[in-house]
Amino acid sequence: MSKSDSKTALCLDVDGTLYRGGSVFIESLSYLPFVQSGHWSPTDRHVLRQAIGLVGRYYGNAWTEKRWQITLRIVDLLQRIGTDEIALSLLDTLREFQTQLNSVIDPEYTFNSPSASDYDEMRISLLTTYAKAITTHHQSELRTAINDIISRCTLIDKTTATALEDISTSSSSLDIILITDMPTTIAETFASEAIEAPIQTTVATRFETDQTERFTGEFHSINKSEMLTTLDEQHDWDRIVAAGDTIRDLRMRSIADRFIAVSGQGQINEYLQKPYVTATGSNPEIINNSRDVYVPSEVPLGVVLRALLLK
Repeated sequence: MSKSDSKTALCLDVDGTLYRGGSVFIESLSYLPFVQSGHWSPTDRHVLRQAIGLVGRYYGNAWTEKRWQITLRIVDLLQRIGTDEIALSLLDTLREFQTQLNSVIDPEYTFNSPSASDYDEMRISLLTTYAKAITTHHQSELRTAINDIISRCTLIDKTTATALEDISTSSSSLDIILITDMPTTIAETFASEAIEAPIQTTVATRFETDQTERFTGEFHSINKSEMLTTLDEQHDWDRIVAAGDTIRDLRMRSIADRFIAVSGQGQINEYLQKPYVTATGSNPEIINNSRDVYVPSEVPLGVVLRALLLK
């Protein structure tokens, strides 16, 4: 097989990697009761706030958790006395404010070195709480709501979005794969609505439905490195480039030929072992001969993808 015909997989995490300004998952949970106000009971809303609070506590402290939950209760109250659009407009404003801070958390409260066990515990608690909130809800209704939420937001920076389009257009032998811990419904909607480049496969946490397509509360979490191994066996790629921002993403490094460590929510730079090259916006070519690349917050992921994959 010639070099031009070689098959390459670009395997990307979403939150903190493709979307570096926040979390598609958490923002979707925030919006859910307000894009479908009639479908979510007070109990459902409380459980969704609990889920969001778990993330606030992990990245901050108990006050961060309470502050996030109080904010959403205020939005909920405004919806009751006003209209859905008032609540949604307020959420849009809050989201834009957080995006300008380039984070969904307060930097002063961020843990410097969250452990793998702490992260996994928070992740499972978050998914379990989300499962409780959506139990008995219909899959198609949830998908419609998520579609409305994603359509309200610009989730990928222009440089990265353009790079993905150019890379996919220039090569027919490139597969773009999303591997994420977020629920499949949210991940697939993000893939179809927020990314212009074609996505070959989306691997995410699958939530079970019954015969009427209502969620049962059961879910199947993924192991990213194992899933990447399985996909490689199925597709027989010649080269794998993986990118992520958390400790769980870093485990894909053992499977990938090149790993891109992205400065996002997961403090991955605390765990990435040397030698690696730090990308710069002015001289991206320095990464060409490096197996591992670190992308600091000021450098768009698209700059690195273009340097590595667009020849």
